[in-house]
Amino acid sequence: MSKPETYEEALELLNQSNIFLTDIISEAFRKDYSNRDQDLKITGLNQDLKLWVDSMVNLEDIVFTSVFAKEQFCKLFNLKFSKDRLQTLTINDRKFKLTILPTPAGNGRSVSHFSAFFPLTNEEAYNKKQGKGFAKQYRKRLYSETLA
Repeated sequence: MSKPETYEEALELLNQSNIFLTDIISEAFRKDYSNRDQDLKITGLNQDLKLWVDSMVNLEDIVFTSVFAKEQFCKLFNLKFSKDRLQTLTINDRKFKLTILPTPAGNGRSVSHFSAFFPLTNEEAYNKKQGKGFAKQYRKRLYSETLA
C-alpha cells in the first residue's frame, strides 16, 4: 500500500479500509505551552462521537493512541475507565473491543510499556537490548496485527 499524497487520497484509503478517525476532544487549551497531557485543559468533548458510535452498526473495534484518549472517551460515554491496553466494554447494549496502541510518533520510551500486553519479538528484544532502534519496527508490527 502506498502512502497517500493528498488529503483526498488519505480519505479514500481510510474509507477503503473501513477506518474512521476522530478527535475525542472538541475544545481545549494548553497550560504554559506544554505538550504534556496533564497540562491540557479540556473545555469540551466531541459529543457527536456518541451519535457516530450508535450509527456505525459494523463498528466493533475502537483504537486509541494514548491512555489519555481512552480516559476521555470513557468520560464521554460514562464508562468505567481502566488503563488496560485491551478491554471489552458495552456501550448501548453493544460490545466493543477497546485497544490502546502507541502513538505513531515518538521514541522507544513511548512504546516500551506496551510489551506487557504486546510482547516483543526476539529480534525486537535484541535490538532494544543492544540500544538499536526497535520502536518503529515494533510499532509497525503492533498496528499491522491489531488493525488487520
